[in-house]
Amino acid sequence: MQSKDMENLNSLLPISENNGKKAVNARALHAFLRSKRDFSNWIKDRIDKYDFIENQDYVVFNNFGENPKGGRPQIEYALTIGMAKELSMVEGKDNAVKALVRDFIEKEDYQPVRRKAEQVSLHPLQISGL
Repeated sequence: MQSKDMENLNSLLPISENNGKKAVNARALHAFLRSKRDFSNWIKDRIDKYDFIENQDYVVFNNFGENPKGGRPQIEYALTIGMAKELSMVEGKDNAVKALVRDFIEKEDYQPVRRKAEQVSLHPLQISGL
């Protein structure tokens, strides 16, 4: 993939890195995949359907920044690269999304999510930009 393509992809789906651990914001992935479902229901359903494990495949945290809708802080999800790629592969529907997903998968070495693998710590305070 050419460097310009990588820059375009990174602007569509930013990957944060802190202490050697990479993560994708679930809201950014939801937008990237052009899902028409409500974000909170989409992410909860996907976590349940594909047996993702909290603190291994993703971390949940409150975003105490400005909430555009007002009210309570938004609940955010930091996803491992493996979880983000797995969701991308099962969610990509139209040709444009499929092309973006292929680019995303090629961007990092694809490794499927390991359900009973060593615990991956993705403490939300360690992940910048999410």
